[in-house]
Amino acid sequence: MAPRLTVIISQSSSGHAQARDVEEELLTQLLLAPGLDATLTASLDSIQPEHTDYLCLSGVTQSLALVSSLDYQQVVTQWERLQLGGEVIPFGQLATGVERRVYFFPLRLGAATIVAQLKQLLSAMSVQTVKLSLPIAVSANVVAAAEPALPRKIIPKATTATTIPTLSNTSPNPDSLPETDVEWPELEKLVDDFDALDW
Repeated sequence: MAPRLTVIISQSSSGHAQARDVEEELLTQLLLAPGLDATLTASLDSIQPEHTDYLCLSGVTQSLALVSSLDYQQVVTQWERLQLGGEVIPFGQLATGVERRVYFFPLRLGAATIVAQLKQLLSAMSVQTVKLSLPIAVSANVVAAAEPALPRKIIPKATTATTIPTLSNTSPNPDSLPETDVEWPELEKLVDDFDALDW
């Protein structure tokens, strides 16, 4: 599945026309950028825990991007005040071991620069480390080579005519003897001798 990144645009509370223009342009470009999901909220310093904007921010449990006209330290202070969790870091700065990261982008960078950096971040998120393992199905030759050779039972083929059949209480029927490729040149004599035995 292709990665997606939630981008929070925290609107400026000053109402400055230039900031509004950048926010609108940024929102327009993000709507056309695949994998980037834009969300508008009020300025962080005006959000309270009972506001719907707070529910929106707290509902994002993965790492996200945050664009604000506030400076970095103000964003960190407001984020901690709202107890939203995660680590707020400027984009490009190394993070600690915290899994949930809030990548901060100052609005003054401009819409084009922010979108380019967001795409770079999304691309970095799509690179995942995977563990390689050998395939389960292996060649039969490999399995045979890996298994220890079992001793083979060698049964020699009878080549002599001196084999004597086992005696029993009943006379053997030549027709009921199992078929074999062993030659029995003295079979008739052996049968006659057997019949001549005195029971």
